[in-house]
Amino acid sequence: MIIRRYRSIDGQRDLETFFNEGLFSKRLTEFEDDNEGLIDNFVREGALAGSLAAQAGSKQRRMDEEIEDPSDEEWLEGVKEYHKDARKQHFANCWRIGTDEKKQIWKEYTRDPEMVQGCAIETTVGRFIRSLPAYPLRPDFDDSTVGALFESPEWNIALSNSNCDMKVGACRYQQRWADETYQPGGWPATASFYKGEDFDIENEFRLVVNPYIPNIYIDSDARGIPQTPTPDTKEKWKKFVASTKWMANKIIMAPNAGKKETDKVSSWLSEFGLAVGDREDADIRLVESKFCESQANTHSYLSELGGNANYTGSDDHLKEVCDEFLMKRDWDEWPVVDIVFLLTEEAGGIIEGYWHRDIESAFELSEYGHPFQCVWAARIVEEDSINDTWRNDNAEEHDDEHGGRALSLEER
Repeated sequence: MIIRRYRSIDGQRDLETFFNEGLFSKRLTEFEDDNEGLIDNFVREGALAGSLAAQAGSKQRRMDEEIEDPSDEEWLEGVKEYHKDARKQHFANCWRIGTDEKKQIWKEYTRDPEMVQGCAIETTVGRFIRSLPAYPLRPDFDDSTVGALFESPEWNIALSNSNCDMKVGACRYQQRWADETYQPGGWPATASFYKGEDFDIENEFRLVVNPYIPNIYIDSDARGIPQTPTPDTKEKWKKFVASTKWMANKIIMAPNAGKKETDKVSSWLSEFGLAVGDREDADIRLVESKFCESQANTHSYLSELGGNANYTGSDDHLKEVCDEFLMKRDWDEWPVVDIVFLLTEEAGGIIEGYWHRDIESAFELSEYGHPFQCVWAARIVEEDSINDTWRNDNAEEHDDEHGGRALSLEER
């Protein structure tokens, strides 16, 4: 996946924080979506209720004491309070999937209605994940006091640190008024990847971090009411260590940015220790927005995401996304189109379209997706039939379970 993070360039610090200090992340309680990270319909959480009741029974047996079960009202209120507290524990660093540009996004994300003082930092999900620290500097570090909520310091946050929790993924958008709307209830971090339909223009990819001793599963008291400790919520932001200088491959200037703005950003990047230019040894490139007439000279590929706002969960919707991608651009200008279907059992399917200037510079089909997904990819050249296909091991197993090639890209 191609992802972009939009930034203001009104002042040098707007970019310096990214390249020199790490990934700034906002506490979920600070986002505009009031339901950010919250389960919307608690009544449907029957499986969660059963799990917590079993936990409570085990705790009561250990205490050798019978405790009165909570009423439905008490339990539902407990779940709501739990998710409010869990929301305070999670911080998110947000990106936008794809290279398609929306003027609304440029204006809002760079805080400039004139679309002059802004840029978008581009990377891929693979580079993003590899830029995160895999191991903590001090695996056994714990300076907590008895009874206090331990918080891993920013310098010790890492993928394999058991005292914190890091998750990455694409957000899914929901019509929360609809009866069939469902959010995972047992995984607090997972709920942080579900948002209301008002935000589906974002196509958001995010890193979510819980720096506290993580509540990976919901715990309960002896009555079966979920509970979690509440952290100090004075801090609205945190920054987490990442190899951000290595992560970025290009910066796209805002649609109305000119030579003055481009020279300014280039000068800042040089101060940050980055080599800017088109040479092979350059660290990063500066390119124009797709709204500029000369974009053909600076963009060798474009990509878009579809299906993450598939409110009906239908295959027809995904087929419509495919058809739209195949009709969207001029085949004379973009003669190679890759259609990539990604499927995870927990979150359903989404589709990416990639347009390339020529087949020589196009990505290998096997580069798409990740090992934890089912991935199918097809290449169409010059509006002809499918030129090539590829699927990963997970997709092969999935197809075999559903009758050989029942889920083949040709049928999609």
